[in-house]
Amino acid sequence: MSGPRVSLAYKRPTSTKCQFFLLEVVNAIDRSPDAGSRLHFAEVYRDWFPRLAPKGSEDPMYKHQREIYYREVCIWWRTTSEENIEMEEPDEVFGLQVAILRRKLRVIWSIANLGDMKLAISRTHQIHIWLDRMPQGGSDPSDGKWRDRRFAATEELMSILPRLMICEYQECKNRYFIRDTQRKYCSKECTALAQESRRLERIAAGQPSGNMTEEGKAKISMIQKKRWEKFRSERHKERMGQRRSTRGLSRKETAGE
Repeated sequence: MSGPRVSLAYKRPTSTKCQFFLLEVVNAIDRSPDAGSRLHFAEVYRDWFPRLAPKGSEDPMYKHQREIYYREVCIWWRTTSEENIEMEEPDEVFGLQVAILRRKLRVIWSIANLGDMKLAISRTHQIHIWLDRMPQGGSDPSDGKWRDRRFAATEELMSILPRLMICEYQECKNRYFIRDTQRKYCSKECTALAQESRRLERIAAGQPSGNMTEEGKAKISMIQKKRWEKFRSERHKERMGQRRSTRGLSRKETAGE
């Protein structure tokens, strides 16, 4: 017979855990076609959002306010004025809460990816203010630990803004990522797939495919080396000529004195 269940003391989420949370929300793991992924998201992050009231007992006014707020978020949180936003339907576990946060995160990711850190910081600060004012959920425990988890995630987001990037491979399933080094793609797989995609596009357009033999690569390398040596030689001659000219002027000035 098992003993009494003991609740563990609350610990603020680590930096790594916050990053996982942000990545799974922004990449819509909760909407994954894989049931296991959706279930995992619900189990791991249920306590990162206010708890909804049981089905059938939720205050209709509260639900209506959430729907209005979500529509407002889709209007005001856009990457461009022409962006076509697909409105998400509420789910049974989180309602529209994950969808609202995802819309905001994707806008911040896009802004940061373009290098506008000032605007990205401003938008992240707006999330912090909204989180501070957000009311309790219908079945929320009074401890408010979900709010502290979200504050931790928002603080982590602020600290990694310069590292937020969007994979340039259009078919990538998780395009939003946090870079470790300066790169265009989220992984080696996406880099290879993007290169292959460009090669096929060049073939379709009747252009060289870019697949060269080792002999061809060696010839190109030799040509580039010769061009560089020629440039350096001409640059050296130019500098020597300037030095002689300067010395000649100095001698004339000295003779004139």
